[in-house]
Amino acid sequence: MCYGHFDAAYTKPGDYLVQGSGTFYVAAQESLQPVLCVRTNRTLTIKRPVAPAGIGGNAYGGLTQDGTTLVLRDWPASVLGMATSGTSHIGLPMNMSLPQWTALLPPLSDVTIAAADLIEDEAGMRGIIVSAERSFLGWRMIIRQASP
Repeated sequence: MCYGHFDAAYTKPGDYLVQGSGTFYVAAQESLQPVLCVRTNRTLTIKRPVAPAGIGGNAYGGLTQDGTTLVLRDWPASVLGMATSGTSHIGLPMNMSLPQWTALLPPLSDVTIAAADLIEDEAGMRGIIVSAERSFLGWRMIIRQASP
């Protein structure tokens, strides 16, 4: 996060600012205070899984890429430090931890992001949102990388 020193009469939380090769969004803008901005480093697409419509004799009863609803497409976001947690395959010789990271989005009023939403960045990294919270500073999500 950084402070923006500019005329804030023409901006509001959620606005994006582009300067050179950097893209920032306004996270908070309080009177008589510097504007709080967040630098973005990724673009994220978020989809919500939809349960299969049929019952009984479905060919496949799980979730598929076709069975999703688009929430956001190619939205600039800040993706922060990765950590590892849990295991991908319990009991296998190559028992590896799954990476997880935190992503920040602006305070979008008309968008709801929920746990279990699917997320993908511009580089093709995929994950599942473990936790999503909305505050006056925006959306903060914890994402666990999907097992390959």
